[in-house]
Amino acid sequence: MPVESIQEIRMTDLRTVHKCDNCGELMIATPLIQCAHCGTALPIRCFTFKAGSRFYAQCLDLNLISRGETEEEAIGRLQESMFGYVMAAFDGDPKGLVPRRAPLASWARYYVHELRQLFRRGRTHTQVHFEVPNAPKLSHC
Repeated sequence: MPVESIQEIRMTDLRTVHKCDNCGELMIATPLIQCAHCGTALPIRCFTFKAGSRFYAQCLDLNLISRGETEEEAIGRLQESMFGYVMAAFDGDPKGLVPRRAPLASWARYYVHELRQLFRRGRTHTQVHFEVPNAPKLSHC
């Protein structure tokens, strides 16, 4: 991976969390990972939850989790972790590293969370995908 792309990503502040212009919901920026052959994007599912006095942000498809004193802090740390992980994985052979699925208990928490969000607000967390500049593509087909 060229050094320019790593510097380009570091220059953008991955800890910055944006809100949806329409509803004000916090958005989670996820890396865009595509197949080199067909262009199909790998789904990157993330969500946040609160346990005790701390907030957690978790990425199920890369098996990463972060925590913070606020929801924004947890999301910012997760965004930084996801992009750093993807860049490190693609620096070598990403096979077995991308995707790296979370345990079943995490998936259960995710689906319970999504159902609660759907019934409370009629929508779920907003995610925005950003392509990692000059990142190699995966091949699954």
